Amino acid sequence: MIALESYEEQRSIQQDLTFVAAEAEFTLRSVAFGAAQMATLGFMNADHIYTNLGFILSDECVHIIKTAVFQDV
Repeated sequence: MIALESYEEQRSIQQDLTFVAAEAEFTLRSVAFGAAQMATLGFMNADHIYTNLGFILSDECVHIIKTAVFQDV
């Protein structure tokens, strides 16, 4: 049986990506952000090709992402 990749794991059509905003957020939180972390988080695959997840979190993505964090009270 062949395992299908999720959308986020698939190769991004656009490969000329920058991550200035993501890097600034990681730096603000004192978290390392480099090629190793990008690979671990799934921004790129084992062949160093950017994934759709990398595209979504890149500076080049024109879509708006909204998140919410809920905490037990």
